[in-house]
Amino acid sequence: MSYGLQDWVNGLSEGKGVTVIRGFLWVAFLASFLGLHYFTQYGGLTRSDAMDQAQVARNLAMNGRFETHVVRPLDCWIFDRGSKPLNTSGAIPEIRMAPAYPWLLSLVMPSTPPTAAAMAVRRDVVRAERHVIPVLGVLLTIATGFVLFGLGLHLFDGRVARVSLMVYGVTASVHQAAFSGTGLPLSIFLVTALIALCVWVRPDGASSRVSVMSWCGLVVVGLLTAACMLSNYALALMLLPVCLILGASCGRYRWPAVGLVFLLSIGLVLPWLIRNLNVSGQLLGAAPFATLHDSLLYAGADVDRAMTPLTHRSYLLPAIRLKVLEGLGTTMDEHFRLLGGGLVVCCFWVSLFYRFDEDRVNVLKWSSVSGLLLLAGMCAFDRSLIEYLNVFLPVIVLLGVAFLAVFMERLMFVDDGTRGYLLGSLVWLAALPMLVQTLGTSPKAAYPPYYPPTAEYVAGVMDQGESIATDIPWATAWYGNQTSILLPAHVDDLQRLSERGFSIGGLYLTQALSDKPYMSGLAASYASDRSWLPLLNKQVPTALPYVHGLVLPEGARDQLFLTDRIRWESLDELPVVDAPTNAPAHAASDGSASL
Repeated sequence: MSYGLQDWVNGLSEGKGVTVIRGFLWVAFLASFLGLHYFTQYGGLTRSDAMDQAQVARNLAMNGRFETHVVRPLDCWIFDRGSKPLNTSGAIPEIRMAPAYPWLLSLVMPSTPPTAAAMAVRRDVVRAERHVIPVLGVLLTIATGFVLFGLGLHLFDGRVARVSLMVYGVTASVHQAAFSGTGLPLSIFLVTALIALCVWVRPDGASSRVSVMSWCGLVVVGLLTAACMLSNYALALMLLPVCLILGASCGRYRWPAVGLVFLLSIGLVLPWLIRNLNVSGQLLGAAPFATLHDSLLYAGADVDRAMTPLTHRSYLLPAIRLKVLEGLGTTMDEHFRLLGGGLVVCCFWVSLFYRFDEDRVNVLKWSSVSGLLLLAGMCAFDRSLIEYLNVFLPVIVLLGVAFLAVFMERLMFVDDGTRGYLLGSLVWLAALPMLVQTLGTSPKAAYPPYYPPTAEYVAGVMDQGESIATDIPWATAWYGNQTSILLPAHVDDLQRLSERGFSIGGLYLTQALSDKPYMSGLAASYASDRSWLPLLNKQVPTALPYVHGLVLPEGARDQLFLTDRIRWESLDELPVVDAPTNAPAHAASDGSASL
């Protein structure tokens, strides 16, 4: 018995035992920092795109269809041009987001059958928002760290791999991505795994012969490339760095290797593009309209609220050209230059002027830079892609640490002990922004405008088959599982939506609308939301049937809920923030409603 115990102890101090212990320690290292962020900073979903993806994942888990309860007026125009009529009584096909992250989330999403009670839906929402979505982001981040560690071992040595893993694990932008609730952690993992596998696939010896194992690796490269495209359409640009790495490493088989990866990735993505074409009449659905966000024609994402968007090239081309010129300057001057923050990113930029001894490291460096530059250019068209510059952050961290290690080795006056202290200081410098943010600030509040009990309440009083119009439809769709229409550009468009078949039973207005600048957004003659100002002043136009209302949540009284009839039996059921009570609206003599 003693010999068996002694053998077990000896096994832990050498060979695979050491590998297992080190792996456990690295998992504990990453999990401890991510756990610190979770317990001190995470307060639930605060982003509209996170709620939107979560409710799509829930629909996919419940009925197996890629559908959404968020209806944008622009969708009506797009579906009118397609071949299939729009369903006006429930969920509609999702035509904006790529499917990979919602599909992955649906595999672990707690789902409630449509016939279940409202309390069960609420319980599933709380479980997913608190324990499923953040845990999935953490697991993807840890998986990315292990891929980064393996790539560091493959290209450099254990010291560079360990320091790269630690620097990546303590970077503030990595923690923000892990708990964003969006598909960004998945995209980071897929891009890192794709680059690592491309580096691994190399010819055998001087004959430049690609082994059977390498051909299998090329097939997996094609699968990962397609997965990147399906995690975000913009990541189709990964074909460029993939082709550059394979072209430089596969010798005389470079063209078959590149062709195999290209055809396989496009072939795997093609069925999804055909689905979009059949549903919406466009290969990418409504995604290309993101180029009009924050443009001269539409402020923010107001194009999504347009029933008849401006599509003539005399309007589009000047607006897009101006947006791209402004966006390129901003991206290069602010986001591109400060990617990830910290000293290690600066080391990466300096490494561009240094040639590593191993050619495949130089190929990796310039391939990553080409993809980064291409993605930075795409950010000028769609500014929501700026955070996706972080998909190259793991490789940037690795190359930055490697350059610093090489630089210290060439400094003759730096001994081995000093090098260790300098690399340790690099980790602490990278961790400072995260520690200051985690220990020195409170979690970001979702309210205003997102207050889950209120969103759940206003969605819950709607009848089956009815819709609710609101400026935060992703919240009522996620917390209330209710078909929600994004507030159209003009009040009169509500009538047009009703004529299309939508049964709009209520109108829910929040700070997302009321907090806009008074003159430029609400009151001026050119203001985009001028027609909604009377409702914010609690005066309902005569043409609208919403003559009964409440100010919500109780105690705050800064959100407005209007309906066509009294749908509440008791005010005691309202979500409470403070002590003051609410009073229902009454019909005024002129046909308008006032609160």
